[in-house]
Amino acid sequence: MISIKRLENDAENARLKQGVNAVLSTLDDWQLRAQVPGLGFDTTSSNTGLNMGAWTSIERALGTDLVWIACRHHVFEVMVSDAFSVAFRTSSGPDVALFKRFQKQWPFINREVFTPASDDLFISDDMRRLRDELLVYYGDAMKSQQPRDDYLELLHLSWTFLAGAPGSCVKFRAPGAMHHARWMAKAIYSLKIYMFQDQFVLTAAERKGVADISLFVALIYSRYWNEAAVAERAPLNDARLLHRYKLTHIELLVMPQQRLSFGTSWNIS
Repeated sequence: MISIKRLENDAENARLKQGVNAVLSTLDDWQLRAQVPGLGFDTTSSNTGLNMGAWTSIERALGTDLVWIACRHHVFEVMVSDAFSVAFRTSSGPDVALFKRFQKQWPFINREVFTPASDDLFISDDMRRLRDELLVYYGDAMKSQQPRDDYLELLHLSWTFLAGAPGSCVKFRAPGAMHHARWMAKAIYSLKIYMFQDQFVLTAAERKGVADISLFVALIYSRYWNEAAVAERAPLNDARLLHRYKLTHIELLVMPQQRLSFGTSWNIS
């Protein structure tokens, strides 16, 4: 950390320009322009936009091609948000209304009576083998130190959804924050809603959407989110993740695959 700059203007375009100028002026102050090999960033358009993106502008100002190091967690955040929109066939936000209903119902739910994923959800030998593999993986991953409680909760719920524990061994946390921006809430809420669907009224469309997103999270997503911080595994993990799309038959996979292909192009190109 060599500098922290305060940006004064609240207008987005003005702040972007100030941010770019702040980075460049800091590099000049330390005489580091020629020493910059790459840029780390999250994958918002304000950073990656072709014409006005902050990191695009910095690369242009430096006059050289830089290695773009996309934030692995942000790539995955965007992916699960898109997957949720596809699962519920909308992007306008009834997902939050569903979560609010579940949150209100939570005090009346018997947490010792829940239903893990039924066998008929795993419609191929590949899906069944993947479930067995991930039961072992999540069991081991939960034994390692996690930086946040919700990271551990996601692993635990994925494991439980795949039938990794009897009811007496499972402790469910009360539903927490559910703002649109909290991608992890979408994953955590969906897994809980699926497992307590017998104690919660769902429409047929909601029931299918919850099942699809829960399968996506438990069979594909949670493992690679858990390993996102290990930079040296990124190219291999992205290739494996794409391969696992082909092993599953979850209808919502089309949109996330497009997003993943965009988000991982810096790692496997």
